[in-house]
Amino acid sequence: MSLVPLFATVLFAQLFLVYFLIYYREVNTSTNSTTFQPSTVRNEDKTDDVVIVEQSHKSFDSKKLNVEVSSNTPNMLLLLQNSMEPIKSNKVDISKLNPNEIAIVQYDSRPLDDYWLASASWNNYYCKKHGHEYIHYTLLDNNDINNNKLYDVQGAACMHGTELLASPWCKVRAMLEANNNYKHIKLFIYMDSDAVVSKLYENFSLGVFLGVLQSKLDWDVENKPIIFNQDGPCWWCGMIKGIGYTTCLNAGTVLWYRHDLSLKVLQEWWDSSMDSYDNNPIRRPFRRKWPWEQDRQMALYHRNPNNIQIASHPDKPHMEHKAGWTDWCLSHLPSSGCFISHHCENKNSKNNMIRMYTVDERFKSIDRILLK
Repeated sequence: MSLVPLFATVLFAQLFLVYFLIYYREVNTSTNSTTFQPSTVRNEDKTDDVVIVEQSHKSFDSKKLNVEVSSNTPNMLLLLQNSMEPIKSNKVDISKLNPNEIAIVQYDSRPLDDYWLASASWNNYYCKKHGHEYIHYTLLDNNDINNNKLYDVQGAACMHGTELLASPWCKVRAMLEANNNYKHIKLFIYMDSDAVVSKLYENFSLGVFLGVLQSKLDWDVENKPIIFNQDGPCWWCGMIKGIGYTTCLNAGTVLWYRHDLSLKVLQEWWDSSMDSYDNNPIRRPFRRKWPWEQDRQMALYHRNPNNIQIASHPDKPHMEHKAGWTDWCLSHLPSSGCFISHHCENKNSKNNMIRMYTVDERFKSIDRILLK
């Protein structure tokens, strides 16, 4: 009797078993991370083998959070769970700020839709959960947005005086507006429209995270009251190194403490949109072409870094890709394990953000503020 049919049958059975196991794991992962209704308290939320038992908002205490540690637990999660060393007495301890003194700021000139709606609604939900302020700026009239009216370039124009800038530049203007208009806020975190507080850390308030950040950086908020965030290893950082810059930055996340010096840096950044194109190392017309404000952020830091703190690893030209798993980090790609997941890599990453960070409809109702 020929052994070929028997061998083929065994091989087919093995392939089917492998396929089934892969499919089962994908279904499990999808079930655990797809659509989440934050209006209901869950018993368990599983994300990559990290099990978080959620408590109600009123009784929330991060130090009593039950975290099941596994080989897939990011070190960042352990830092948030455990108390850090107390801040030196001569420094402002930002972890002691009241929740309503901390704000997330976002900006987008487009009607809320697609991935930028997912980002805004998730961050809005997160702020409501922990008692933080959520601020969202736009260049469009809210009535036009609500009525789904078309808008032209002029209606969405980002202007510095009489100079037309690319829309992304107005996120710096939004930071200035937030600083000027929300006097009760002492600590602001600006996040791009493709960035979210990571689902891994949604049960930890910004106050808890800021305690980790300040301890790890030994951050003196009165001498360096603004934080610029590093990028990770990528072609952008390779280009930056090639033209002579020593630190590679990404403008998708900016954190600042209310202070005259942080206001000064933000104003200089906005005004740098009018810098001459002559002698620009990146050799791009940054007023209307990518990398827009990130070009001038790089130039600003390398001209005068004295009042700017770098996160997450200021002793390195850029942060490590998996920094949140091995140590800690403020913001980078979702796979980095940082507190903020920045889905800037490609369209697929943005689609994943839409899938993973879907929330209750009530958090999608966002009062957008028109930049003036």
